[in-house]
Amino acid sequence: MFGVLCAGLLSCTSSLPVETHLRWQDGPLVPVTAPFIVLGDTQEHEITGLPASVFGGISDRGMTEVTIRPPQQALFGRFLFADLFRPDSDAEPAVIHLGDLLDISCRSELTRYEAILDDVSAARQQKWILVPGNHDGTAHGTLNIVDNDSKFGYGAPGWDYECRVPGSVPDIFKERVDHKQEVFLGRDALLTWYAERKIGALDPAIMDTNSAKSPTKIDWPRLGETSPPGRLIERMVGKIIARDPARQTNYAESFLVQKIILPPARGGTNRVSIIALDTTQFPGHLNAIWQLGSTLSANPGQTGYVLKDQIDAVERLVRAQGDNEILIFAGHHDWASLDYRVKWALAPVFAAAKNPVVYLSAHTHEGFWRRWRVGGRPMLEFNVSSLADWPIAYRTLCVAASEDRRHLRVVAGFAAADPDCRTDRTGSGTPFQASATEDDHASKPLIDMWRANCPNFDTELTAQRSIVHKHREERRKISHLFARLLFGSQAADFSLYRDKLNDLVIAGYALIDAAGRYPGLREVLDGSAPSGPDVRPYRLDDGHIQGEQCRDSPSILACLNRLPGVHNALTDDLQRSELYNSVQLRYRDLARVIAAAQDNMSQINDWSLKRDLACIAAAAAANDAAEQKSSSASAEELDLNSTFYASSGEAVDDDAP
Repeated sequence: MFGVLCAGLLSCTSSLPVETHLRWQDGPLVPVTAPFIVLGDTQEHEITGLPASVFGGISDRGMTEVTIRPPQQALFGRFLFADLFRPDSDAEPAVIHLGDLLDISCRSELTRYEAILDDVSAARQQKWILVPGNHDGTAHGTLNIVDNDSKFGYGAPGWDYECRVPGSVPDIFKERVDHKQEVFLGRDALLTWYAERKIGALDPAIMDTNSAKSPTKIDWPRLGETSPPGRLIERMVGKIIARDPARQTNYAESFLVQKIILPPARGGTNRVSIIALDTTQFPGHLNAIWQLGSTLSANPGQTGYVLKDQIDAVERLVRAQGDNEILIFAGHHDWASLDYRVKWALAPVFAAAKNPVVYLSAHTHEGFWRRWRVGGRPMLEFNVSSLADWPIAYRTLCVAASEDRRHLRVVAGFAAADPDCRTDRTGSGTPFQASATEDDHASKPLIDMWRANCPNFDTELTAQRSIVHKHREERRKISHLFARLLFGSQAADFSLYRDKLNDLVIAGYALIDAAGRYPGLREVLDGSAPSGPDVRPYRLDDGHIQGEQCRDSPSILACLNRLPGVHNALTDDLQRSELYNSVQLRYRDLARVIAAAQDNMSQINDWSLKRDLACIAAAAAANDAAEQKSSSASAEELDLNSTFYASSGEAVDDDAP
């Protein structure tokens, strides 16, 4: 295991996990930050896109366990994020998203998150930060294809296909993509969207993808200016290289570095800043994952990378650290996943901080505390788990410090943090110790946390179990994978559509099931709720696709009940010939209906209903993790790593500059 984490001897000597270089120190620690929320890996997934090529399908659906999620996550997972902004929260804490907002990196995925953010006040929007992850602007978090070439059947057309919902205009079948109508988001588009949302309009040239122009360089605010009041971002430095669809460009070298000022504790006088790195900056371009060299050396799904220009920007920010300022570092990739050369280069930069070194990360979907030694100094790492896979959790953090700032305590609670920054409200307060309710590192304490947040959680655990089991049962059929290996064959095409159709059938049933228990959702799906100008029509009767099943259906819900195999998805044999006759047309029919449901759910403004839907996603993820272990396993019996529940970590360094 250790040999895998250390890509070479140099990285092992520069970032060896340590247990002996930190000493515990008693004494008064004063809170220096107000509680703030840290989360990662929401990975909003477009479930209704067209099936991609053979290799695209395998890379997404067949090889990686973490991508085989229950359809409830694609339907309701975004409401886990939305719940962080509910208006009944008195504190309105800052929210730091450590990357992988999206999954495939489709415009439709981002649109759903825009709807969430547009539903909160402008002031709260400024208290939300995104640290880009490997899924934010690359296909499935691994590919950054920038031209229209089809690499082993994928390429830009494959990426576009997976983001293109049937019934959208145009519904293409051609080999090449018109870049003016692309529906996927490259790194340039995603970073531009985020930067403009935070600091205002950039050079319009970056929006022109007809040619590879000079990089748009960002150094905000301008010399002599300061960040406007109320914003968390004090500095943003980076460059964005425009994508040129006609030829390969180096837009994988784009990056954004942010300096974030955390809200202070009550009466606090110290500044606490986060320097957030962009760990998906790669030299040259990322090509197809199936090219051996790319897989080994430039796959952001496996390895994080930072180039010299970004390291220089971070170094300048560290050198400007104030005398009463505490610096914390953050990035999407955990420290072990960074390329050994990057760790070698970052170590002296991190070590130049005038306080104990702390690094916040995501990416693993696991969550842990870990200690390292970088640049001759100890470093404490806190890794947050995900909101896409179990253990689903975000953490409420705060920081306390000694008067000389050589002793830091980072507190990470599962609920609202103690304002005195001692520990979370249920934990023991002992560094790197799990909470008092922990039972052999099993999931029960986390289940109990969700029970406290969701009054209906036990009901949802039961309701989602059979739905998740049916989905997993279909996915376990290994014949699907072998069919995909028949390159370009009818069997391969059938297999891709069949898997996607299976997801949509289960998704349709999950919608019917949830609508039966939540009247607000039923109103959204049966057409009785008011619809805004951007909501898809409830009647899907334009007849654009031959074989339309819902031509006369009065609502989405009525259509779902009509489509073959959906209402009885848990009892019907999903391989029966009636369901898979003309599989492509049936997939397209159902995809349009689920897409309409997705769009209409974006109009939900009932925060109680949003929380109920979030709880469905969490319960489904817990059941799915249990299914991976055993079809008879309980979600409460799942093992978590030994430091997942730790309520706080301490960093002490008498050698700080």
